[in-house]
Amino acid sequence: MIALIVLGSAVVLAAAYLVYGRFLARRLQLDGAKPTPAVTVNDGQDYVPASAGLLSAVLGLILLVLSLFLLGETVRVLRRGRANGEKHEYRS
Repeated sequence: MIALIVLGSAVVLAAAYLVYGRFLARRLQLDGAKPTPAVTVNDGQDYVPASAGLLSAVLGLILLVLSLFLLGETVRVLRRGRANGEKHEYRS
């Protein structure tokens, strides 16, 4: 049951990431060919271009922490209901 919740959450997060990313790219008129301030103002201290590997690693860590947090909260809520002997009934 929990595996299905985690899998469903991962699918929803991935879909939301892709859809919202495309929406923001169109809304903000992003252009991949335009250089960033890290390239144009490279001063070696505050503005330094990062490698694609570093950016991918940071994004991966952020997504991992968010997933673990959501999984922990889901398990906590499910266990609390079982510990109190409550039965969850869905009402329409």
